[in-house]
Amino acid sequence: LAQVLFFSAGMDLDQLLAALCSPQQDVRVPAEATLKNHTSNPQFALQLLAVALDQSGTRPMQIRQISSIVLKQTIRKKWHDMGPEHQAALRQGLLPGVAEPERLVRKTVHVCIALVAHLGSVADWPELFVALGQGLGADATTVLYTVECLAAVVEEAGHDLAVSVLGLQETLLALVAHQGSTPEVRRRVLMLYKATVSALIAVGMEEYKTMLPRWLVVFAACCSNLQMDEEAVKSALAALRVLNTLCTSPTPTPEVQEAAENVLSSVCAFLHRAAPEYEAAVLNSLDAPEEDDEEGGFQSLVMQVCEFISTVACSNKLRGMLKDRVLSVLRLVSQFMRISESQAVAWETDPNEYLACDDDDHISLSVRVCGEHLLEAAMSSRPGETKKAVLQLSGELIQQGETSEAAWKYVEVGFLLFGLVSHSLPNPKSAKDKGGEVAAILTKAAAAVQSANPLLRSRALWLMSRSQEAICKAFPNDARLILQTAAQLLGPGRPEYLRLSAARVLARFLPDLAKKDLQLPHLILIQNGALEGLGDLLMCSCDEALHLILEVLTICVKHCGSVVAQVQANFCQAVTTHCLAAGKDPLVHTQFLDLLSCALAQQGLKEGMQQSLLPRIAQCLASPDVEPHEVGAAVDIYVMIVRKSGRPIPAHLWTAVGPMLHLVQTTEDNGVLQNCTEAICVLIRHGQDHIKTHNQLGSFLAAFEKLLGPEVSDSGSTFVGAAITQLISAFSAEMSQDLTTGLMRAMLTKLYAASRPGLRQSLVLVFARLMHTGVPGVLNALQGITIPIEGKAVGGLEVLLSVWFSQWEKIGINRYSRNVSLSGLCLLLQCPDPRIDQAAMATPPRVRLLEIMMLAFKAEIARVAKSNEATRKLQEAEESEDDDSPDDGDAGAPDAMRDLVDALDTDDDDSEDEGDDIFREVEKADPIYQLNVLNLLVEQAKAIAASPLGASLSPQAQGALAQCVEEASALVQAN
Repeated sequence: LAQVLFFSAGMDLDQLLAALCSPQQDVRVPAEATLKNHTSNPQFALQLLAVALDQSGTRPMQIRQISSIVLKQTIRKKWHDMGPEHQAALRQGLLPGVAEPERLVRKTVHVCIALVAHLGSVADWPELFVALGQGLGADATTVLYTVECLAAVVEEAGHDLAVSVLGLQETLLALVAHQGSTPEVRRRVLMLYKATVSALIAVGMEEYKTMLPRWLVVFAACCSNLQMDEEAVKSALAALRVLNTLCTSPTPTPEVQEAAENVLSSVCAFLHRAAPEYEAAVLNSLDAPEEDDEEGGFQSLVMQVCEFISTVACSNKLRGMLKDRVLSVLRLVSQFMRISESQAVAWETDPNEYLACDDDDHISLSVRVCGEHLLEAAMSSRPGETKKAVLQLSGELIQQGETSEAAWKYVEVGFLLFGLVSHSLPNPKSAKDKGGEVAAILTKAAAAVQSANPLLRSRALWLMSRSQEAICKAFPNDARLILQTAAQLLGPGRPEYLRLSAARVLARFLPDLAKKDLQLPHLILIQNGALEGLGDLLMCSCDEALHLILEVLTICVKHCGSVVAQVQANFCQAVTTHCLAAGKDPLVHTQFLDLLSCALAQQGLKEGMQQSLLPRIAQCLASPDVEPHEVGAAVDIYVMIVRKSGRPIPAHLWTAVGPMLHLVQTTEDNGVLQNCTEAICVLIRHGQDHIKTHNQLGSFLAAFEKLLGPEVSDSGSTFVGAAITQLISAFSAEMSQDLTTGLMRAMLTKLYAASRPGLRQSLVLVFARLMHTGVPGVLNALQGITIPIEGKAVGGLEVLLSVWFSQWEKIGINRYSRNVSLSGLCLLLQCPDPRIDQAAMATPPRVRLLEIMMLAFKAEIARVAKSNEATRKLQEAEESEDDDSPDDGDAGAPDAMRDLVDALDTDDDDSEDEGDDIFREVEKADPIYQLNVLNLLVEQAKAIAASPLGASLSPQAQGALAQCVEEASALVQAN
């Protein structure tokens, strides 16, 4: 059937599928377009299925695989568009695919079966579970494939079909118990049962509990008398995974609790016996055995044990199992958390992987990570017992590691466990540090900083950085020595992961110690070579390491800027070398900007940074071959330099303006245009006198003409509204009436054509702000403007009001925009100019203005009332923190804070924030930012009530207006 299908592109189905696999874009893209045109063909899915299940041997396997993938996508998107006869034919045709020999095709066909069962109805396909039940009684291979298909059905369709799978439990249990079943079949059955139970628990269904005791016997059998046999370990792993899922139920049965305890005891005993073999095969080997992601192995079993214990610790019903056992559990798991030789080599090769081990968001799953998660769960469940256990175990491990040089890995994991809970331990030398255990371990770690083993040395430094506050209080002299050692370790010639650990110590200890000893920064940064070492790391680092070095350099500049200024030339050169390339990684670029901000705030570094960066920026902006991310970084850095230069902007900083304005005219990159718009806003705000003196206004207006033009997308014009507001505020006297009218025409054209709400709202705000300069003047300018819309010339006022009226609620998303928009609408409502009434609108403009004012009045009353209530709750929560019960304050404060965040704008704080961008700076400088909109609306309502417009209102409307005034007045007085 598939062979006779021909497409408009001149290809049969096989040729089309082959083209879809092509690495050549000019072949693949037309094939994808042809595919889209034919997926609606009701016969298409049947033809794909015929190709996918073709076992004649004449088709390449790649064609069959891609056919099954396209079939899956077609079913997912087009199932409900197929007729009943085609759906029935597809159901019938899919059943033979349950036992398809080719693995990749079979797995995809199983997903197709699951999709059809889920998107349709099980009642419409009774043959499915009949066929699957028959498959469970066939030969071993067919049984295995049938179980795989059932698992795919449950995972795709969830609880809807999981209940149907429960009907096959007798057969599945018989398969597990049958001596003729292969270990793989048993494991697959357990995995199927896990998927079934998981789907039911997720929706609170408990039908699985009926036959659960029989399954628990199976789990216990899989985990009892374990030996270091690959198949036995995999079976125990599968059983433990199911049991872990059962323990996630909010109401685990007593039988589950008993089974969990027995299974855990058996598996832990096995791990204890197998630890020496694990040490030889994994920890001390560079070629540790790889494990299948799905089937797993011994390492996966260890990780699953950690996850299982974590689940138990987090369960209200099961956490009692851990009582008085935390030490023994951690003692067992710590044996497997030691560094493997392969891990040590990986850290030596790639220091970024070493850094990622401290960041759960970037690290892959490993035994060590699972052990850390187990410790975290134990701290949450049984904090007191866990802290005592960690102190005792860390001491034991350190002592065990001191027996020989080869045993250093015990010391390393002891430091690791101690460091993970160090924030919860008592301060060393305090009354709570009974027996001096904390002080003793920190003393051992301080000594290990001098170890000859770089990995142990690095872990000791990590522990020092995590315990900085405690060390500085209890061991001030040692703190100074630790800092000096870290500075010396930053130099080249040592493993990079060790140098990075030293950088962390520098960042943690330097700010605190520099305050107490003014001579120390020079000793550490200059004499001990810390800055030289950081500069060398900056030149050779990437990814996580680069992030860390930039953070450390920023701390050095912020707290010891005068010392950094002593090596100004080297520092500026190192920063300038990397600053533009950093734009490729947004996070690195942000960190560079933080570093530059701190450097430009230091008088000793400011001029040097400007002189070093400006030529590079100008060259970048003028070059046509520079990558967009470098151009964007250059503009961002230029904005930073100008903002930090003060007023007026020094003459030498204007050298980059010409290339930047030329760039606006030539670039098509939206990100670059956004950055340039921000720079233009900064220059207008801080350098308007220079622009006037040097007659540069025309160049800036040309840039605005480009940004408002049709060739620039909404994204590229994102910030143009705020920049135009600043332009008009600074140069209204220099702009002629024709120039102002032309600018308004361009804005209105962009306003109508824009699809992005944010851009439309920002342009409306420009006009709203202009209303404060005089409504008649704005109306005069708009009167001469028409915008061609659908073949008609629509007046400028009509275009503005239609968008403004439709967007007024969204415009009020923050304090400034709300103040500008609502005050502008009030000014329009107050203005008696008849041109407002003459605007051709579906609803008369003044009627619509009055409606908006009433809605805004009610919304503002509700917002202020909610803010007041949230503030009151927060004050009550703060006052309750002094109560005897600590839980009272903890329970009330988060909810009150959440209410306050919901009620208030995030930008209502009037304080100057160094991190504000230029647009926030402009908003805060505008007097309208301080406007009390509620007071404004009260005065507006009173004026309306006393006017002829108020007299013309219905009695109901007059009453609503009076009620709003009363409520608002009460709120104003309360505030």
